[in-house]
Amino acid sequence: MIVVNEVAWLPVEQDKGYIFTAVGRTPQVEVFVPDTHSPEVNPLVDLAGPMMANTRVSGPAGAA
Repeated sequence: MIVVNEVAWLPVEQDKGYIFTAVGRTPQVEVFVPDTHSPEVNPLVDLAGPMMANTRVSGPAGAA
């Protein structure tokens, strides 16, 4: 698990990138980042604000 600006994500490596699933937040959000973007976590920085504004903490990892 990685935490970017107070949003926890579970990364799962795929053939051509990563799927990041927000952990401990509702609604559940998944993001696919192709391996053409490096580092793959950079888009998660841009998503942190919208995630904090539009999802709610529903479990312990959501505020990790």
